[in-house]
Amino acid sequence: MNFEDVQKLWRSQEAHPPFSVDEYVLRYVVDQRRKELSRFFLRELVVVYGSALFMLGFTSFLFLVLYFDDDPRTVLDFLPVLGAAATFLIWAIGFQVTHARRKRLEPSFTCSLREAIERDLQRIDYEISRRTPFKHVLMMTGLPLVSAFLTVVASLQVNNMAPPAWLVPYLILMGVGGFALQIRSVKRVLARRLYPRRQELQALRDKLN
Repeated sequence: MNFEDVQKLWRSQEAHPPFSVDEYVLRYVVDQRRKELSRFFLRELVVVYGSALFMLGFTSFLFLVLYFDDDPRTVLDFLPVLGAAATFLIWAIGFQVTHARRKRLEPSFTCSLREAIERDLQRIDYEISRRTPFKHVLMMTGLPLVSAFLTVVASLQVNNMAPPAWLVPYLILMGVGGFALQIRSVKRVLARRLYPRRQELQALRDKLN
């Protein structure tokens, strides 16, 4: 059932008394549309948590290799691997905070249709505000890129190798490409999911008023 079907159902209420069965149908459709967005956000979280767990495991392995290495190590030798782990941990915590805020904005099962729409609008506005290109690109690309650079440096230190001269330019090119792709992804999510959903909810709210 798409939004046009929902509008037809709501217009049909003019021939029925208030709080007729059509309102329950509308609430069902609103709930289903919310679940669609929730599944999209859940996939995003799975990617973030999976990547964070993998990198934390890999950096822990590098830390143990450095710690039990026969060569003498100083505190400076451990800074890259600790920085890589900390950066990925901050990245994952940032998404966990976002997820917790998103859950708090979800409407309860006992609220009315109007209240559910208002809560969904607040949730959509929050997602739009946090997905401005700079903020979202920094979270999705900037922190992982820093962590990747530190992880490469730590891996080279395990073998007592200095970073090659081409490493920094290579990572800069990767960063520029990652930023461009992430900006494109953000704009696509806004245009295809969040803005249309907000317009649907606003139109439905206007019909209720």
